[in-house]
Amino acid sequence: MKRKLYIILFLLLATMFGARAQDSVVGSFEAALENHYFWRGQDYGGSNARVTADVGWKGVHFELFGLTLLSENNPANEINLSFYYEWGDFSFGLTDYWFDTDNPNFFDFNVHKTGHVTEAFVEYDFGIVDVAWYTNVLGNDFNDDGDREWASYLEITSAELEWATIRWQGQVGIAPWASEYYDNSHFAVTNLSLKASKEIVATDRLSVPVSLTLSTNPDHGRTYCILGITLKYN
Repeated sequence: MKRKLYIILFLLLATMFGARAQDSVVGSFEAALENHYFWRGQDYGGSNARVTADVGWKGVHFELFGLTLLSENNPANEINLSFYYEWGDFSFGLTDYWFDTDNPNFFDFNVHKTGHVTEAFVEYDFGIVDVAWYTNVLGNDFNDDGDREWASYLEITSAELEWATIRWQGQVGIAPWASEYYDNSHFAVTNLSLKASKEIVATDRLSVPVSLTLSTNPDHGRTYCILGITLKYN
């Protein structure tokens, strides 16, 4: 599995470096606190702290994401590593997800026991909406019968609109076929959300938005109200 991952990463990075994009190194940092961890329609727990660091050059980006659940009764950690290429409104890449609740050994890459799942993604921003497709291609993406699921997800996110001094954004998430990864037995809309946000601090490099998101998983009938505060620097 590791050899295949290295080959894919090499080809991806070779393609990225051969393309034309900005010449300067760019970077951003983001830290956030939320009262609930709800991701692509899945309930992963309560209050959490998360950080994201992104460095890019000539359109090639490396992103590190870390999250910790703050509950004493259900502590958990997640680390994600992303390599992606951005060309105008188009982007594609790979993200490796690791969850210590699945396997606490980060360096265990046994395909049926590892806590790693690697997905490929492609995304295009049409202006009015941003459309992204994600498919698991490596790692522990097997059902109970031992078959690889190729679990996939289609995400459609609206552009931000400002009304009454508040920014609004909607999102729809769809799991197109059955998968244990998204806990759906058929084609399913797993996420409908509406996010309202307001910046309490804003400068050229720093912003501190506070957000309130109403999210529901129609397939499971669950609904959440998520409050978050984020520190962004770029």
